[in-house]
Parts: sequence; C-alpha cells; structure tokens
Amino acid sequence: GINTLLMGIISELHVSAVLTTQVSPHARSAVREANVARRVMYAARNEDALPRGYSGDLMAVHERKPFPDSLSEILEIAANVKDLSFRIQVSAEGLHIYNRDGLLSTLDPFDIFPLLKVDNDASHAFYLGVELARAQIAWQLGKRYTQDQELNWGAAARRKLIDLNEYQAPRSTLANKLKPKS
Repeated sequence: GINTLLMGIISELHVSAVLTTQVSPHARSAVREANVARRVMYAARNEDALPRGYSGDLMAVHERKPFPDSLSEILEIAANVKDLSFRIQVSAEGLHIYNRDGLLSTLDPFDIFPLLKVDNDASHAFYLGVELARAQIAWQLGKRYTQDQELNWGAAARRKLIDLNEYQAPRSTLANKLKPKS
C-alpha cells in the first residue's frame, strides 16, 4: 500500500528516477511491487483516471472477484459431466469436486477425501490432495482458483512464464500414467 501511494505521488510530480531496495527478508518483493505500482500510477496519470483496473498484481492476498462461478452454475456443469475425471471449482459457498459419479461440496477437504475412492491410486490421491489444498486456501483467502494452476500471489511471488497458446506438458502424476508399462 505504501509503495503504491508513494508511486502515485512520484508519478504526479513527474519524478523520473527512484531508488528502492529489498535488503531484508520481509521486503523480498519490494522492487517488484514498486515496479507494478509505478506502471499502474503512470498509466492512470496518463489517462487522467483513477488507478483502478490496470493490474491485480498488487492484490496478493485476495481478489476483487474471487469466485467467477456461482453454486447454481457449478451444479449445472456437474450435472452434464459424463466421465470419471474430477473437476474442482470454488464458489462463495465452498469447494466443489465432481465427476460423472456426483458432486461433493465442503469447506474442509478432509471431510470428503475418503469419499473420492482414490486410495488405490497414490498419484491421483496426491494430485487431488494438492488441488483441494489450493482450492481451500483460495476459498479461505478470497482468491481465484483454477484447477491445475498455481494460485496467483501477484507481485509478492515470482511467476513462471507460460505460453497460453500451447498445451501444457503432462505433469508427473499424469506422465507416470501415460508411460508404457514394461
């Protein structure tokens, strides 16, 4: 917040150079945050607008619209699923995991995990555990959750660059299943 406020003042005063550091561990993302704030404030000043809607990268803990799907929309999607692959979504009401066998909703993944019947499939159990943990954290903090993607922590964490125009390679849990058995 303070970095953003300072960058707003700096932008309004047309200051052309700023020195910022991130020496101590508690300030490990100060330069990234200042850079995002600088860009947002510069764009807002040039458009003579409020610095709103330019970037969500300063929202590390929560998001403005964390739950894009309502419970009724999730129920409708779940009713049309015809395969065994699990889908996980988050709404304001909690976590929802479903496949052709039905939908389970919870606030605590431990309550439903035994009902998923993956105890004989270690890699699938691991994958679902990771995804349900991400979904729970997203729900608790008001962050957007997308299955198979890391949570977006904005400027607070470095992000891996991915090409959205290409299919992602199978990760370890799926890659192990796709290997031919000898």
